[in-house]
Amino acid sequence: MRARVTEKLEVAKGTLLVVFDLLGEEVEFTPGQYFFVTLLDPPYDDKRGVRRHFSVVTSPNERGRLGFCTRLRDSAFKRSLIELPVGAEAEVEEPKGSFLLPEDTNQRYVFLAGGIGITVFRSMLRYIAEEDLPHRVTLIYSNRDRESTPFLDELSQFDQTRRAFQLVLTMTEDPSWRGGDAADRPRAPARPSQKRSALLRIPRRWTASDGRFDRRNTSCRSRSRGAGLRRSV
Repeated sequence: MRARVTEKLEVAKGTLLVVFDLLGEEVEFTPGQYFFVTLLDPPYDDKRGVRRHFSVVTSPNERGRLGFCTRLRDSAFKRSLIELPVGAEAEVEEPKGSFLLPEDTNQRYVFLAGGIGITVFRSMLRYIAEEDLPHRVTLIYSNRDRESTPFLDELSQFDQTRRAFQLVLTMTEDPSWRGGDAADRPRAPARPSQKRSALLRIPRRWTASDGRFDRRNTSCRSRSRGAGLRRSV
């Protein structure tokens, strides 16, 4: 379907949010899904072509809108994206995918995100907040530094206002960062025998070589710019 760029915003250092107006169309999707974007007559091209897929970063409640967020790299697609003006049109496809916000609210959930892997969880968390769903979530979120952390203020606000949500941040290259919870406040208690289900989204480049994560030791399903894994812990 044809869509028009309605918003472009740098949400962190080197990280661009792009939101499309679907020009009167509406799509149904579940938080966690992804969609394809095809650029029309871009100024740059390469052998990878003009079509990419991204996790939906917006909420299903944003009717008639779809958005994604991406790190800016020196690829033809990303350079074209930087120059794409608000008002330009592109082709987008309906969201799809099986990495979804769980329906079961009896479990506590741990969301583990690194870098741009936060996008899929941002969609989930916005929807949880908008619908006041009873999901109990701890988000463990790793970045280089605060300037490179997408949606830091928004997630910190969730942490302050939602008792069933806990934000745990880590900054790997910020000497002033002391770690721990984003806020020191009472949390929703967990039953001692209660299981937790972990949902994982990490950048594809994270490996044991930089001390952060080794994809070779997981059964992750590769999708978009990272990997998705769900398991009980």
